[in-house]
Amino acid sequence: MTLYKCVSYILLWNIITAFALVDRQLHTYSEDGRNYGKDKTESLTGSFPFLMPSVSPKTPDLYLCTPIKVDPTTSYYIVGYKPNATMNTAHHMLLYGCGEPGSTRLTWNCGEMSKSTEEETGSPCGPQSHSQDDSGIFLQYTEKPLTKLAGTLLLGTDGVIPPMKTEHMEAACEITENKTIHPFAYRTHTHGLGKVVAGYRVRSNARGVQEWTLLGKRDPLTPQMFYNVEDSSPIVTGDFVAARCTMKSTRHRNTEIGPTNEDEMCNFYLMYYVDHGEPLDMKYCFSQGPPYYYWANPDTGLHNIPDKDASIL
Repeated sequence: MTLYKCVSYILLWNIITAFALVDRQLHTYSEDGRNYGKDKTESLTGSFPFLMPSVSPKTPDLYLCTPIKVDPTTSYYIVGYKPNATMNTAHHMLLYGCGEPGSTRLTWNCGEMSKSTEEETGSPCGPQSHSQDDSGIFLQYTEKPLTKLAGTLLLGTDGVIPPMKTEHMEAACEITENKTIHPFAYRTHTHGLGKVVAGYRVRSNARGVQEWTLLGKRDPLTPQMFYNVEDSSPIVTGDFVAARCTMKSTRHRNTEIGPTNEDEMCNFYLMYYVDHGEPLDMKYCFSQGPPYYYWANPDTGLHNIPDKDASIL
């Protein structure tokens, strides 16, 4: 593993400054997707780069932040994200909307998930082979108001995986907001011990029995992109969303949830849209994970739980 592997970047979107988006490269498109140039005004779209300013990370598992100013006087409706990264350099990229950045520096070690803020002073490369990185995201947007707004709900856990054991890490939350969401895509994420990640919608039928509808199930070590959900039926108030990660350890030590390759993660991302109004205020659904939290705990409100073997692909 090179010292550049698993560097993580956090790009802060400063939403209250008076500086405008620049170099927007606007284009217009018809409903069939053809580009008709700048002489038409409908469906105006653009792309704006949120990129690291050619940074030179010197340690693995380092979290760096950079602020980027945008115009607060215009509403921008995000329609896509195009990552600019290679997997041997960037492990995570996070984009936050902030009232103001956490530092006035161009870049800084923000330590969002790292266990230590200490940085090594030595460079992994010699002076003649020193590389710089501009990983980031191209944010695609339109200024035309959209009737359907999308959101992402992240289900995940804390917890510990015992040595030489198969562990099931589980999370679940009830939808308490008076909103109807329409799931359309999911993504799974673990590190090296993950075997299967599955997500469910849980709803009680007329007899009061909970029915578990599979939203998506995947080997998390296959390409980690968004895939179409197995069932796109609406999720409504009173439903639960639930996720389970099957983790198999071949290590002779405990493996904890954490940000590095030596740690683990159990994440299930559910992408959805709403027909009217705003997406869910709830953005995260996390549990303590093993050995404290399981779906079968008496205080979770869950029953008729799928057998653990049902998580196997």
